Amino acid sequence: MIASDVESHPDHVIAHEGSTKKRVLKTSVIYGANASGKSNFVRALDFARDLIIGNLATQRGEQIPSLPFMFDLEFMGEPSRFEFEVKCGSRLLQYGFEVTDELVVSEWLYEWIGDNWELWFRRLDESKSYEIGTLLNAAVEALSLESNQTPLIEGDTTPDSRKVSVSYLLGGTRQNQLFLNEAYNRGVKEFEALYDWFLRRLVLVFPDAGDMPIPFPQQIDEDFASKLTELMDIFGVGITDVRLDPVDLEEDSRFPPSMKEALRRAAFRASNNTKGYRSLQLNETTLLFNVGEDKEIKSTEIFAGHRAKQGYTFMFQLGQESEGTRRLFVLAPVILDFLRENNDRVYVIDELERKLHPKLSFLILNMFLKNSGQKPSQLIVTTHETQILDLGLLRTDEIWFAEKDPDGGSSLFSLEEFTPRPSGDVRDEYLHGRFGATPIPLSISNLGWADDDT
Repeated sequence: MIASDVESHPDHVIAHEGSTKKRVLKTSVIYGANASGKSNFVRALDFARDLIIGNLATQRGEQIPSLPFMFDLEFMGEPSRFEFEVKCGSRLLQYGFEVTDELVVSEWLYEWIGDNWELWFRRLDESKSYEIGTLLNAAVEALSLESNQTPLIEGDTTPDSRKVSVSYLLGGTRQNQLFLNEAYNRGVKEFEALYDWFLRRLVLVFPDAGDMPIPFPQQIDEDFASKLTELMDIFGVGITDVRLDPVDLEEDSRFPPSMKEALRRAAFRASNNTKGYRSLQLNETTLLFNVGEDKEIKSTEIFAGHRAKQGYTFMFQLGQESEGTRRLFVLAPVILDFLRENNDRVYVIDELERKLHPKLSFLILNMFLKNSGQKPSQLIVTTHETQILDLGLLRTDEIWFAEKDPDGGSSLFSLEEFTPRPSGDVRDEYLHGRFGATPIPLSISNLGWADDDT
């Protein structure tokens, strides 16, 4: 999501310190027909993050659950490739890897220094060889083994048995494990910022967030409830109060053992990803939960208040609210997070418009753009909502399209690539097919058994 030479909305661009060549867009909005590959883009990010932070293939010999391109026999045995350019503080890093379901085929890390990419490491030949840069050698020299750690390479003859060497780190990396994960776990501090980018700063929001809960990084207290109330008031859904009640899972008879076990599994899965509360929908009950340092699950239930005709407030379980209101509560932690002063996250929301009125989709995107300023944050969304196809809101290089080719592959391209560039009603031009990435339905007469009077 690199900025072009578009002159409109210059405040939507963040330049990397000391370089005019690296200019990143604050926002990218991806359009496309159903089954064009938009959600696969987000799923690919999710897979890469899970592999990096160690949620996948955690044991030697365990398969990596990668899914190759299935519409071409020549590609089915080929590795899947992932590459990221990420900004970590004042550093700009390029990190990538290739994997099959059995092993890491290659892996690399570079840092942008001056006007060049400087090598940290390259992992080659199905993990059989490495190319080590001076940056990594210098970082490893400062490390020492903890008292409970032993070198992983037989016959290690280094003069100082407690000294970590690059060979020690390489020898401890399984074939199905990323070196970034191993080096982070071994204490290479220079990798902490990159690892943290995937662990904490990359926030993915899926359409069915009940199955893939997202983090509430804020403290769950009265101030948080007050902010939720104010946010719901802005959205105009009739909620006048939000109440947060602690829940004792062991004593609460509403939760049968199977539901308690589901919550425990979700809680400990979430605790492996990042700190902070998560949300989970159990029937009509919406719980916020986290796992404390004592491994105890702390749960809080959300209630939404509505003012009745006689002036009193009646509290509803969140599950009794409309689907759209519940979707807003799913998005609420993201919105509150990107409004905070020191925000540094990258938010990727699949199907922003899911269950929302077009005006609310526009409002959420506008809130981010108005409040993000020069914070190192970014918002990427997939959507069908054409209300936000507006050059008064977005730059042409912030509008993207996903289109599937006849062979089943998907490609992403920007509105900025079109000549002549659009200058009028982009929404109308898109719906009339100028940019592609729209469905091409056939006549219902093709069904053979249905009437088509049009």
